[in-house]
This record gives sequence, structure tokens and C-alpha cells, in this order.
Amino acid sequence: MYKGQIFGGVVTMSKSDLIKTVKKAIILADALENAVKISHAIDDLSEGIEEIEKSLRLSKKNYSTKE
Repeated sequence: MYKGQIFGGVVTMSKSDLIKTVKKAIILADALENAVKISHAIDDLSEGIEEIEKSLRLSKKNYSTKE
């Protein structure tokens, strides 16, 4: 809980609590941004793997029909 005062149902935070909260919010925003970047990279990698698998299946079919 914050060490602020309550005025009319509104909690006012001290300056140090506000600074800590803002720092935590910035850290969480950076972590979320990195998680999204990793998610996109994994999606791209998955798509690349699927394309390679399709290519290998096609080349295997073409190879087996030539015999």
C-alpha cells in the first residue's frame, strides 16, 4: 500500500512512490514489447518451417514419380 494520504476517497501518492510506480510501469512495458517481438519471431520461424516442410514434400513427390 502506498504511504500517501486519503482526501475525499482519493489516495495521493508520495513522490517516491510515484517514481517507483512509473519505473515499474516502464519496465513492464519494455518486457511486454520484448514478448511481442519474440512472439512475432516465433510466428515467422513457424511459417518458414512450414514452407520448408511443404517444399520437401513436393520434392519427395517429384522424385518418387520420376522413377
